[in-house]
Amino acid sequence: MTTRIPPFLRKYAIVEKNNLFVLHTQYNLILATGLIKNQFSNQRNDLILNAEFELNTALKKSIDATFDQVLILQSTYQLRDAMVKIERQLYKKYRHFKKFKPISKNVYDQVFISQEDMIDTLIARDIHKNGPTKMTYIEDGVDAYFSINPALNELDIETFTKQQQERLQKRSVLQKSLSMFRNLVYGSNKYYEPKYCYGMNKNFVSSHVLFPGNARKELAHTKLIEIQKKTLLSGIENLYGSSDSGAIEGDRVIVIFLDLIDRVPKELNFSNFLEKVLAWSSTLGAKVLFKYHPREVGTYQQLSVSSLCTEINKLIPSEKLISDLEGKNVTVIGNLSTSLIVAKKIGFEVICIADIVGVKNTKAYDFFKAINIHVPQTFEALMPLLE
Repeated sequence: MTTRIPPFLRKYAIVEKNNLFVLHTQYNLILATGLIKNQFSNQRNDLILNAEFELNTALKKSIDATFDQVLILQSTYQLRDAMVKIERQLYKKYRHFKKFKPISKNVYDQVFISQEDMIDTLIARDIHKNGPTKMTYIEDGVDAYFSINPALNELDIETFTKQQQERLQKRSVLQKSLSMFRNLVYGSNKYYEPKYCYGMNKNFVSSHVLFPGNARKELAHTKLIEIQKKTLLSGIENLYGSSDSGAIEGDRVIVIFLDLIDRVPKELNFSNFLEKVLAWSSTLGAKVLFKYHPREVGTYQQLSVSSLCTEINKLIPSEKLISDLEGKNVTVIGNLSTSLIVAKKIGFEVICIADIVGVKNTKAYDFFKAINIHVPQTFEALMPLLE
């Protein structure tokens, strides 16, 4: 593997190719960083990050050490007021459009995109004007395999598109005006398509995914390229530092990744379920770690007062926690999160509890079972899996 060009020499170096990464999440960054360190280290790699998370100084430093030119756009994902959010998004998109103009004038051999949102497709549109550019999809978590919304899994693309068109016809005058404004100012029609799932855009020629043999059929028009375990771990290490399994005591560890509380069906007594898991785990002599969703604002009282488990800071990326546990006897428990497929790729035993907690998603279950993630239907079926 070619040694990466030192930052102070980059502008003088002759590189094989120029790549642009247009990313949104920390998971996107992990995969992109791993690919750069393992496959594109002797190439120029620029980044436009529409950040859907808080950036700290250490992470910014890691990003600057990995990418050559970096443009960070702060997302509006944290805003709660719908109208303020729409207004802010329109303003930010206009401001972002002006910001990325200098980058979009560059000639790129390949553009890596994780989400086909408006800002991403605008960038692709402008860069295509400069010369032949390959559009490549980087998986955005479980969306590469199934839809979190089970209703979408039951629709084919044609039906989905028809429903989208019918929905657009029913929009208010204000919504239609905003759409016309978007198309007039940005001219995004050519590359922007309704999103049945990410990666389905006809302009993509290849897709980088963890499990290519199980990718959803909507990605089949692209060349499916596997992201190897070493690439995944390399991305985590280069962004967040070397793994430190010694920081977590004990060899037998059970990790519970919690979904947002308001996503759990209200009729289910999830707190009672957690109490049963903790009680059973204690009989096994296992150390139990739990981590709330990064955007969670509530708590489970049973976890807060229990001496049988340890809370992990919710702002620590799940991928970093998982990599720190490599080499231990670990079982990872979660709902339908990307953390489950990361843990499986690294080699842990993984259990999806979505069916137990009342989340019905047949396509998700079929995918998990295909990659050997357990999907028990009852707590009684879960207990022997924890042993």
